Order: sequence, then structure tokens, then C-alpha cells
Amino acid sequence: TLHDLAVSFLLHDVEPGQAFEIGPFRVTTAPMAHPVPTLGIRLEAGGQVLAYTADSGPTPEVVKLARDADLLLADATWQEREGTEYPPDIHMTDRDVGRAAREAEARRVVLTHIWPTLDRAISQEQAADEYGDDVILADEGMRLEVKG
Repeated sequence: TLHDLAVSFLLHDVEPGQAFEIGPFRVTTAPMAHPVPTLGIRLEAGGQVLAYTADSGPTPEVVKLARDADLLLADATWQEREGTEYPPDIHMTDRDVGRAAREAEARRVVLTHIWPTLDRAISQEQAADEYGDDVILADEGMRLEVKG
């Protein structure tokens, strides 16, 4: 319940673009393209950077968030297919993620939030084609080390 959250955690409102520190982490937020307010986050600690888009359509903010990130974890819900159009400000396609990761010069890319009826291998291939290198598919229970 909301009451349980309020007594278990110290809650703070966070504005898009706001940066703050939690323990060893420097957290920077960025507004994502989504119908409801959604923040992507960039976590930095010990010279290592993890960028996470959360739900987002394509936006230049993704590139800023992921600039030189060691690992980009990105929403790749849709799959680009000829003749298929998606709502522009809800989720990214696999190719959107690949392009943003390439432009941001992210070192590794993990695709997440892939629509369950899609062929994940095609999403991986299309994102990698745009990125110019291999991409990883998120999987339940997966653990990755972020290396700077």
C-alpha cells in the first residue's frame, strides 16, 4: 500500500533532468517520450555508467542519457517491419535503440520490453544492424557486470 511505502522509504519528487546522489551512485534523470511522465536514469559509480531508458519512444534524450555508457538497457518494444507504424511516443523499435546506442557510443546494449509475440532474434538482429555490433537480449534473472 502507499502507506507501507511511505513508512518504509524516504520518498522524494524527482524532476526531469535532476541529478542527485544515493550512496556511491550519481543519478541523472532525463525525460523520456511517453504518454505519462517517465524518467530515464543514468547511474554512475566508480567510473562505470549504466543508462536505462524505461518506457520511451525515440527522443534525443536517449542519446544524451546513454552518451559513452558502459551499458545501455533500453526499451525495444516494437520491431521495425515494412508497412507497420507504431504510436510515436510510447516505445522504441529495435532499430531506434540500435541507432541511439550507436550515436551515443554506448559500449554494450541490452534490449528489454520486447513485445511477447515478436521474434526476439529478429529484434536482436535489427538492433545490432543499426548499432554496428552485437546486442544482448534481456532475460528473466539475467545478471550483467557493468565494466568501465
